[in-house]
Amino acid sequence: MKKIVLILIFLFGIILSNTARAENFTIDKYFVDINVLEDKTFEISEQIDADFTILSHGLYRNIPTRSRLYRPNGTYDTQYGRVYDVSASDLSSKSIENSDIVLKMGNPDKKITGKKTYNIKYKYYAGNDNLKDSDEFYHNIIGSQWKTTISKVYFTITLPKDFDSSKIKFYMGQNEDATHNPKILNYKIKNNQIIGYTKAVLNPFEGLTIRIELPDGYFIQKADFSPYAIAIAIVLTIFPILLWAIFGKDEQVIPVVNFNVPKNKNSAEVEVEYMGRSTSKGIFSLIFYLANKGYLKIIDDGVGFTIIKIKNYDGVNSSEKAMMNALFPNENEDSVSSRELEKSSVFYERFDGIQNKLNKRKNYLFEKESLSADKIAIILVSILGLIILSIYTLGGYTFDLLMNGLAFFVLFPIVGIITSVIFIQTKDKKYIFAGSVMGLVSCLVPALILLALNFNLKVVLFEFICIAVSIVCLMNMPKRNLKGRMFLGQILGLKKYLEVVEKNRLIGILKENPNYISDILPYAYVLDVVDNVLDCVQGYREAAPDWYSGSSFNRHTFNSITSSLENSVTINRSSSGGGHFGGGGGGGGGSW
Repeated sequence: MKKIVLILIFLFGIILSNTARAENFTIDKYFVDINVLEDKTFEISEQIDADFTILSHGLYRNIPTRSRLYRPNGTYDTQYGRVYDVSASDLSSKSIENSDIVLKMGNPDKKITGKKTYNIKYKYYAGNDNLKDSDEFYHNIIGSQWKTTISKVYFTITLPKDFDSSKIKFYMGQNEDATHNPKILNYKIKNNQIIGYTKAVLNPFEGLTIRIELPDGYFIQKADFSPYAIAIAIVLTIFPILLWAIFGKDEQVIPVVNFNVPKNKNSAEVEVEYMGRSTSKGIFSLIFYLANKGYLKIIDDGVGFTIIKIKNYDGVNSSEKAMMNALFPNENEDSVSSRELEKSSVFYERFDGIQNKLNKRKNYLFEKESLSADKIAIILVSILGLIILSIYTLGGYTFDLLMNGLAFFVLFPIVGIITSVIFIQTKDKKYIFAGSVMGLVSCLVPALILLALNFNLKVVLFEFICIAVSIVCLMNMPKRNLKGRMFLGQILGLKKYLEVVEKNRLIGILKENPNYISDILPYAYVLDVVDNVLDCVQGYREAAPDWYSGSSFNRHTFNSITSSLENSVTINRSSSGGGHFGGGGGGGGGSW
């Protein structure tokens, strides 16, 4: 009696388990027609006869673009396919989830019960395979991700050429070999066409897969563009090298050590002469420069700071005037807090205008031919990035960038390289280091991942090497003219002096010129030597600028103000395959 009870409990558990797995519908018949083209593109049509037992909007169908191909010898490959030309009856939406194309069929405003037929058509490009001595047709006729039972499957597979029928392998259910089992599968071959149907029910998460080993060269692989890409990359890399050698190679600049405050140049202009371009640091230094000229006062309350307008700007410098107008766009305003500045869209709209004004100074500092060569080199590096993209989309690793998560492996390096070039062109050591690391990481991370996935990366890695060489050329362009070299020598001399100046020497200068720290501070800020300057005069009251009001003035309070300004730029601008089945295709679906 106990045995009978245990058996009944066991059977009841199975029933409950199957009930828990049951969906809102079942599939009575599933028709699949696959027309295989010579370039390994599959034209697929599906008809799904569903029977809804509970009110539902309809079906969803997920079509994978990434699949595992399991070999009989125990090895496997990862296949990255391309799904396109998708259409479906009663299509409500099409989206991407992970690496699957997800189709929702049905009316979101209406629910149905009973029998309903859905038709789906799409093309699936399986890509070039990694087999050396043979080709193969390997596909999930029915994927193992369906959440319901499928009573019967009818399939027709048309291949483009003759094939050896003894090489056909079918796998059904829980990977059961169904090739020679007429109890669960029946099929026949006629004129390169395989026609068959299942004789056993597919339970939830069970599928039907076919694999045919084919002679090498059966499929016409897509053209290999690698040799052309390599040749173009070499040519495009030689050009930046020649542009640098002819137009970009600077003559040696000798620093002229001095401690004098630059005359007739504000700190933002000196930054352009030093770095070759304007940055946010140089623009913000104008606040301290204008404060030192008596136009502004900065009040620090320990939490934030407020900029007070002392008088209207009456000078002739366009960038200084633009900064005053950006801080106080309305004439009636005479103060702005750090919190208001952070949220001010007007300020940051005018911020770019100030930067453009300052960058025009480059025309006086660099050889005209060198500036043009620099732009051409940037274009060539961008073209190199596009060639990498072309290798993927036209070569043997094809996938649909818009419909596949693998876009990361192309877009991430390209975005990283472009950002790296922008950072490196600032000529600032911190940015050069950050840009170099960013460019290296953006290339290595996808490369290592793809290498682990058995991707052929030789050509791609060669392209990255070419880009790295081009970036080195960009780092050393454009070429300064005589005036630019003279200005740079004076600036480097001032920076060198401020880097090594001792406290006694600096205090001695202060005794002769009490305003020296106030005068030099904006320049020390853009030259990245402000910490040493302020540390040398710490505790010396006479060194505190008249335009500052708050706690004791030192490098910590100054850095707090500058960090708040620099962070506000970032804040403001930032606001502006499944189961155990191998093979491609397949997937599954459910109700919604």
